[in-house]
Amino acid sequence: MPSISTWLRFDNRYMIWGIARLPRVGLRSLLRIHWKRQFATWLLMNVHVGSDVCGISVTADGLTQEGKAELIIGIVAHKEAQMTVIVAAEMLRQMVTRDFSAGVSHSEQIIDIEPILVGLKRQIPGILISK
Repeated sequence: MPSISTWLRFDNRYMIWGIARLPRVGLRSLLRIHWKRQFATWLLMNVHVGSDVCGISVTADGLTQEGKAELIIGIVAHKEAQMTVIVAAEMLRQMVTRDFSAGVSHSEQIIDIEPILVGLKRQIPGILISK
């Protein structure tokens, strides 16, 4: 049975603790007050905790014509936003230049990972990619 999980982790344990408790302190009701909402926006835009290092780990289990297969890729780099743009642009390029059958598909079923990795290596100096 296929399994897909998404995890988000910040490199600062206090930030993780704080974000996990926001619903308990009534953040939604606090943000209805205009000046508090402005202050929260200012904080998010101006106070940066941690570093700009981004780490991604992808593990895919599936079946090929030869049987069970597993692909594990680890990526570590700076510039997470730029990495996101490169991945999204390449996925879009593949989707508009290929002929796919009708219906719903998961990205891992229709997107070739190699051009994405090549684009990341070309655009982000110092990126570490392990397979």
